[in-house]
Amino acid sequence: STGIGASADTLEESRRYGTAGMLSSNMEAKIVDPDTGKALPMNQTGELWLKGPTVMKGYFSNAEATASTLDSTGWLRTGDLCYIDEDGFIFVVDILKEL
Repeated sequence: STGIGASADTLEESRRYGTAGMLSSNMEAKIVDPDTGKALPMNQTGELWLKGPTVMKGYFSNAEATASTLDSTGWLRTGDLCYIDEDGFIFVVDILKEL
């Protein structure tokens, strides 16, 4: 992503311990089972996928890297294992692999 995917902008949001904040404006998010690619319900841990105007179109001259990072409809696979709670707060709990 070339911009912010989530943030804690208000005092209430910043007091929510352990959260990365709430989804930024104009962004979409879903939590996906990394093994099956199926979307998961709230409070279930999976990979965070983001979609919106700040998500890149792909890696320059690197189709393989683009295909492993973006799906065919523009969802960015972040590599972050997260869950979204019932209030819309995103919690990062792990990463899929070391960089």
